[in-house]
Amino acid sequence: MDINQKVLIVDDDKFSTMILKRLISGKVQSVEHVSSGEEAIDKINSGNYDLVFLDLNLPQKSGIDVMNEVRDAHASTRFIGISADKKRSSKMMFEQAGISCLLEKPINSQEILNGQI
Repeated sequence: MDINQKVLIVDDDKFSTMILKRLISGKVQSVEHVSSGEEAIDKINSGNYDLVFLDLNLPQKSGIDVMNEVRDAHASTRFIGISADKKRSSKMMFEQAGISCLLEKPINSQEILNGQI
């Protein structure tokens, strides 16, 4: 992560969001949060984010739906998936949608702190 990055967390799980915010605050320029797919699409399309943490299972629209709607217009944005779903098929869906890597819930803080994402 880069101190100049603008980050968006898209997750309806308050605990995961709190962990991510604590881990990356101070390491990036700004961190914003939304909790639904619809909000994510609006925020991504109106902001200039460098990095988006995107949950697979969201209210209204899934993380895959969000990716399908914003991917082409935001090709320079890096998307990192987050999910409690450990099925291989879910990981494949994320990859096909253009997610660069996947963090499994519960979030392992060492993956973030050691720069493994």
